[in-house]
Amino acid sequence: MTKIITKPDSDIKIEVSNEDEMYEIFFRLGGWIDLQVDNDYYPMSCKENGYRGYTRDYFKMKYFS
Repeated sequence: MTKIITKPDSDIKIEVSNEDEMYEIFFRLGGWIDLQVDNDYYPMSCKENGYRGYTRDYFKMKYFS
């Protein structure tokens, strides 16, 4: 199964095939730009929401189980 990570309001799309790839994209880009997967919106600074970041297990459970 693959998932597409997009940058809202742009044509940027990144295809990932597992939780490790998704985690790497969020780790490298998630602090700098907003990202979206399916209808789930991830604002660039998740620290504002009290989170330090997302984990591989989070992505595995949510998108790859």
